[in-house]
Amino acid sequence: MGGYCFWLHSSTASYDQVTTAIDERSIEEIKSATPNGVDMTVSGHAGYRVRDENSDVQTTYVWVNLGGQSLTMEITSSSAADDQISAQELAEIAIGNI
Repeated sequence: MGGYCFWLHSSTASYDQVTTAIDERSIEEIKSATPNGVDMTVSGHAGYRVRDENSDVQTTYVWVNLGGQSLTMEITSSSAADDQISAQELAEIAIGNI
């Protein structure tokens, strides 16, 4: 991956961040390497989402097809209740600005 963008929200009660980057892999390569995800559509683009709950801070990974490469988003939060909705909304914002 090349450069990336990073946003952080932190307080005594939560630790939330979003990291974005362009991944040189296609969605098909990512799905093959990262099973057990969910297909999604983001502003007309094929996408894929995987949730990692194996640590104290849960992480949602989202990849969106950009035609041979993928927009990658890593959404880390200590409160997983709205992560699916947040992942969809944040991915749509990002795609709208590429």
